[in-house]
Amino acid sequence: MRDREKARKRAQELVGRMTLEEKASQLRYDSPAIPRLGIPAYNWWNEALHGVARAGVATVCLLYTSPSPRDR
Repeated sequence: MRDREKARKRAQELVGRMTLEEKASQLRYDSPAIPRLGIPAYNWWNEALHGVARAGVATVCLLYTSPSPRDR
């Protein structure tokens, strides 16, 4: 529990030190670095519509859809 509290406090400190522009830049999937705060650039893009990709090992999500009345 202490690690979680530490992480939350650290995150609040970092966000509190960011400018409005820096905060907005972190909303992108390809977030740029903020060198003055020691935050590296990162790409967190992912979508699970077709499985989880770009997270190292990919998973596949097979969706079952029933045929439409037209296809019966």
